[in-house]
Amino acid sequence: LHLDRETVFRQLRAAGLGVNVHYPPVYHHSYYQRRFNLHVGACPRAEAAFARLLTLPLYPAMTAMEVERVIAVVTEVLEQGSVRWQRRRYVP
Repeated sequence: LHLDRETVFRQLRAAGLGVNVHYPPVYHHSYYQRRFNLHVGACPRAEAAFARLLTLPLYPAMTAMEVERVIAVVTEVLEQGSVRWQRRRYVP
């Protein structure tokens, strides 16, 4: 897929899903930067993964219907985004 996280995030939020962004690389926190002399860019693969990850709603009290809704909304957003990307690439 060629969709950026921010676009997917906005669309999922607009659809009412409580998505969020969590778990930045630990060295993005100032304590670790100072303590271990780390800086943003130290682990490019961790940063590439972080730039693409979203946290979907998931909690013990979720009903099967809520889980199905999350699946349906995520599927719809990703499929629509994929179709839009393919249309932009299509050259007759």
